[in-house]
Amino acid sequence: MRPGSDHSQKGTEAYLRQTLRYARLMSDATFLVRMDSGNDSLGNIKVCRQEKAHYIIKRNLRQETPEEWMEIARECGEMEEPQPGKRNR
Repeated sequence: MRPGSDHSQKGTEAYLRQTLRYARLMSDATFLVRMDSGNDSLGNIKVCRQEKAHYIIKRNLRQETPEEWMEIARECGEMEEPQPGKRNR
């Protein structure tokens, strides 16, 4: 628990790195880190990549619009059809 005046990201990168390393001592599985938009930081993404963990971090839209992100998805993403009639981008 932190004081209410502390930012939610304070110390998160070190905590995340330590947690993933401890988890790896218990299992060789691939880990999935899920964080909300309060932890949308490049530092957290770097830790996840360095520690070879998958991650889902909700994007904190600052000055971007959903339309800009849709354009990025269209340019960089690939359409998947996991089941007939079901399409994911």
